Amino acid sequence: LGRFIAGLGAPKCIIRRYMADTTPVKLRTSVNAGFGMVVAAGSALGPAMAVILSRVEYMSDPLPVVGVIFFNGLTMPGYFMATLWTTFLLIVLLTFDEPNRAGLAEQVQMEMMSNLNTPKKEKDEENED
Repeated sequence: LGRFIAGLGAPKCIIRRYMADTTPVKLRTSVNAGFGMVVAAGSALGPAMAVILSRVEYMSDPLPVVGVIFFNGLTMPGYFMATLWTTFLLIVLLTFDEPNRAGLAEQVQMEMMSNLNTPKKEKDEENED
């Protein structure tokens, strides 16, 4: 289910919307380019990290509830990603502060100015559609 949701691009859509709302119009292209660069770097580093983690071979002592936990080339990438996402979640929960949505206010202002500059006849034709 998680891969299906991620495949739909939901997190990327939310992040891009958030970037658009919080950055001025003049900076949006460079901010989106930086985001694309980080996504591409992650796409390249993910398989490389899986190769490195595939060399791990460890078996834990039996635990009371779950029994023996295997750490190997098949399980380590999953444990690694779970650790990264849990760390990311904790950092966001503890440090995130909602910024001023200056980009959204700027966009609304630009749209209002655009509507003021549109002749009345064109506005009426748009409303009929």
